[in-house]
Amino acid sequence: MCMCYYSHKILDALDRVLQHAESREVATLFIRTLHIIFTRLFLKGLEIKAAIVVLSRGKAFCYKR
Repeated sequence: MCMCYYSHKILDALDRVLQHAESREVATLFIRTLHIIFTRLFLKGLEIKAAIVVLSRGKAFCYKR
């Protein structure tokens, strides 16, 4: 499954929370919390990808020698 599928599921869930939230403050707090969590996960993912790229470049350099 691609990331798009999960993005749509997350947006649908957020939409439901906004529709059923008793107050806008609760919905806003929920969205901010999710934003912080996903930002951290995304940055972790970028760090892992960068490490993989560096590792693969290092291996390619070793093989070329």
